[in-house]
Formats: sequence, structure tokens, C-alpha cells
Amino acid sequence: MEFECDSKFLSNVMDIVSMKGKWLGSTGLTNDSLGEYVKIVKTNEGFRTGLYFLNANPSTYVSYYLPMIVEKEEEYVLEIPKFQKYLKSMSGEVTVTIVEGGCEISNDTKVASFPSAIVHPNEAALNMFFKSKDTAFFGGELAPLTWGKTVLQSSVILLTEEFIEAMKALENVGHGIYSMSIKENSLNFTTNKDNREGFSTSYITQTMGDAVVDFTGPLYKSLPKTESLSINFNDDSLIVICTPNVTISRAPYVVV
Repeated sequence: MEFECDSKFLSNVMDIVSMKGKWLGSTGLTNDSLGEYVKIVKTNEGFRTGLYFLNANPSTYVSYYLPMIVEKEEEYVLEIPKFQKYLKSMSGEVTVTIVEGGCEISNDTKVASFPSAIVHPNEAALNMFFKSKDTAFFGGELAPLTWGKTVLQSSVILLTEEFIEAMKALENVGHGIYSMSIKENSLNFTTNKDNREGFSTSYITQTMGDAVVDFTGPLYKSLPKTESLSINFNDDSLIVICTPNVTISRAPYVVV
């Protein structure tokens, strides 16, 4: 596999698929990430052909889509920290060449090489989520969204910066469990900590349907600030967030 791209842009894509932030653990919120490996896929199947950067665990998925003409389908896995380390040592356009067992990054004056990985730690989850690439995307209009065998009927269109603003405010409470609800012409966010401390906010926007879901995780860390997004979910279902290039899926928070 070989492709050319701006080094800073590629490093930013690695930040997107890493989803580093405050995750809910057994002792509360802790700094963590979605995982340290990225699967890079070139595909010419479906209408969204191009280059995909993928990361996932069993309950969360994120992908970044880069449109391009693809003649040959290929896929490889790289360790994100190593990839970023060498990307940050170069500037401008770089050529990335990946073969079985290794990766090389080069520009006019520098060359770096490091081992590639054999398989993504959550390969099964990635492959399952990736099947929805041609149904889970930002179309700019309110519509049901199909994710696997599930049809998510409720939908909202929102500015990405508004979603980021709301999530940062909820995160400051320190509870780590957030509620999101779609009502007629509004999207509402709420969190409460021990019924003593909380925060809620709402945005007037385009909506379709009514639904409520609880979730955790720093989903906003994988979103660009300058775009609109769509959010789809049913009551207590998985959440799918789409921008023109980023797709995120997150399982709901369920009390067992």
C-alpha cells in the first residue's frame, strides 16, 4: 500500500481515531484512549471508495474517510504512537508505504521505517462495524440510519462545535455518564453526580423522532470543529454520529 498526504493532517487523523480523553472506569473518569492501533483500509467496494483509518473496541468504533481512487484493495495495521512519532518529525507532503511487516514514511529529505502490526487487537469488531460504511455517513438531511441490522429512527442535525461545547460542560461535572435526548426541534444533554451536582443544556435544531439514551466516553475528541454532524439513536440504543469524514458508533450505557 502506498499513499501521499500532508504529515500534519495524517497526525491529526491519528488523534481522531485514538479518541484520547476522559473515559469512565471502575474508579471514575480516567485519561485513556480507544486504543493504540489503527487499521488502514483501501477499498473500491461501494460508493464511498477510498482510504479509511479505523479503530475500535467491542463497544466503540471510529473511522476517518479520505476519498480517493483505489485500484487495488489493501489493509494494514500500524501502531499509532510510532506512526505519529515519525509523522511529527517531518513536514509537508509525505509518502507512506506499507508492506507486510513494515512501514516507511518519507519526504524529500527524510526517511523513517518501523514494523507494522499483524492484526488489530479488535479485528472482529472492526470488521463488523466497517460493513456499515455505505449506510452510516453524513448526508446533510434528517433520515433514519441503518447500522448492521438496526434502523436508528430518531435523528438530529447539529453543528459539531455545539456538540463539543455541550460534552465539555457535561464532562466538567465529573460523573462520566451522560444522557442525550431528541425531542421536537431540540437536542438535550444532561448529567447528574450523586443527585447533588449536575449540568444540562439544550440546542434548538432540526430533529426527527423522539428518543433518549445514556452513554459514556469522550466522543467529541474525534470530531472536527468546523463541520455539521448528524446523530442517530433509538431509546437506549447504540449512538451513531456522522460528519462528512468521521463516523462514530458507541454502545449505550446500561445499568446491570
